[in-house]
Amino acid sequence: MAPQRRRAGKSTKDAHANLSAEERVAAGTDAKNRGNAAYAAGDHATAIKEFTAAIAFEPENHIYYSNRSAAYLSAGNAAQAMADANKCIEIDAKWGKGYARLGAAYYFIKSYQKAVQAYTKGLTVDKGNKQLQAGLTQAQAAYQVLEEEASGVEMDDATRKMKRMEIEDKINKARAEREERAKRAERGFSEVIGIDLGTTYSCVGVWKDGQVEIIANSEGNRTTPSWVAFNEAERLIGDAAKLQAASNATNTVFDAKRIIGRAFSDPIVKKDAAHFPFKIVEGDEDKPLIQVSFKGEDKRFTPEEISSMVLTRMKETAENYLGQEIKQAVVTVPAYFNDQQRQSTKDAGAIAGLDVKRIINEPTAAALAYGLDTNAGSDGNKANILIFDLGGGTFDVSILSIENGIFEVKSTGGDTHLGGEDFDSNMTVGRVMSVLIKRNTAIPIKKTRVYTTEEDYQTQVDVCIYEGERACVDHNNKLGEFTISGIERAKRGEPQVQVTFEIDANGILNVSALDKKTNAKAETTINNNNGRLTQEDIDRMVADAEKFKKDDAEVLKKIEARNSLESFIYRALELTREKGDAAAENTIREAREWLEDHEDATLRELEEKKRVLERLVR
Repeated sequence: MAPQRRRAGKSTKDAHANLSAEERVAAGTDAKNRGNAAYAAGDHATAIKEFTAAIAFEPENHIYYSNRSAAYLSAGNAAQAMADANKCIEIDAKWGKGYARLGAAYYFIKSYQKAVQAYTKGLTVDKGNKQLQAGLTQAQAAYQVLEEEASGVEMDDATRKMKRMEIEDKINKARAEREERAKRAERGFSEVIGIDLGTTYSCVGVWKDGQVEIIANSEGNRTTPSWVAFNEAERLIGDAAKLQAASNATNTVFDAKRIIGRAFSDPIVKKDAAHFPFKIVEGDEDKPLIQVSFKGEDKRFTPEEISSMVLTRMKETAENYLGQEIKQAVVTVPAYFNDQQRQSTKDAGAIAGLDVKRIINEPTAAALAYGLDTNAGSDGNKANILIFDLGGGTFDVSILSIENGIFEVKSTGGDTHLGGEDFDSNMTVGRVMSVLIKRNTAIPIKKTRVYTTEEDYQTQVDVCIYEGERACVDHNNKLGEFTISGIERAKRGEPQVQVTFEIDANGILNVSALDKKTNAKAETTINNNNGRLTQEDIDRMVADAEKFKKDDAEVLKKIEARNSLESFIYRALELTREKGDAAAENTIREAREWLEDHEDATLRELEEKKRVLERLVR
């Protein structure tokens, strides 16, 4: 008789295979109880051993992983604590304590933002869990203090602890108020929220205790990036979408407000589409559609749908804060928005499940807030107010009069296509390409170069990554960008930011930036497909580069001359101040004003101006 074959598949190594299901449960429970006793006595090593034994009896019991996670963390092993917490969540994603364990592990390693995210996720499946609420409060306070320190505020341990306690008190007070609001909602009271749907960032507020309260999102920020991203597994909104943009550029959507309510044939849409990393295609009735890849399929969304996703996140932020469902909102728009753009914004609100009670001009909303705060015009005297509203993508100037609580718009002007993003785009010194890795360089390759700041006491630098052959970035292909924060606070030109480009054998590009003084670091990775040029694009750009080589050289000389003059003026001003030479200082100031007023100055004019100043300060 032939011997029986063993069944192929998983290993059958199970020390307790001879036990019945009931016996395994009983043995696992006994081991867990011994582990709990050891943990209570402070014997974490024994606790870990007993919880491991319990897991051997019942490998799919999430409670055992949760308990062992706590024991590992108490023993100082955050990595194992995190692994057990994730396993616990994998087994039962609706059990709140798993998220509490994960949040505690992140908090232990001072990854406060991830701790906030873990606790927040836990509260979505286990609302009202006191352990999760306490952990979230602690993580939010620590994260806010960390942000303050990163911005340059110095704290010792005592100050840091006191600051955290103050923030925790505020958060606990806010939570108590939310619970009270929830009770009011049960009695039929309905809240109306206000949403500032911005081009680059959005925020949501509610009227509370006689003033507007701007509500922090789950990351602890009062503003949320108006970004939406799509990948193979999920849709991301806000901070999460923006953080992964460099590695998923073609499926990360931003600036939807710039094209909402416009036709595909609109020249403004055409101009924007040329610079967006994602695709803008023509839909029915000349409507612009945003095309992305989502879960392996090509999807098309209208700008209204993208905006509705951001509005939904604002709605959820308010609901989490207020503890009740929100159905009504007031939404602000630029004063220069036309009727179609306003209606499209209202449609976006409807898609998000909001009854938009009113669309209000952004400068009018600012005037209302000003009037409510100052009681302007309440004494019977008319107050004339100038509102200068400069946002991330739009710009409005309005003149209003306020008298006895009545607000009247006298005049409005602006540009729906001018804002901080446009300034950022033009503020890179000269927008000149600084080439680290040249075309046709053999890979793998690693190149490093040191850069510095342009402004005094600048504490962060944007690193933009391009590929192409032209001298100016405007003519090249943008692959991504990231920001390094926490760099040395010093005079312009003093900080040393080391930027490294590394391409591995597979063509994966990793870009990192390191401040030599503070060791602050940031990085991003770009693979072969995300935002990269096709061979056809490369051939065309090489041909263009040769064609425009002479033009680029002239532009480059002019930019270098302008930057050189600007730097010289900066140094000369400091020198003349030290010498007390008022006449020379005035001449140099006039030169600075001339430079600001003459954007189109020729190369000869720039060089001559510098020669005059050099003779002056000798």
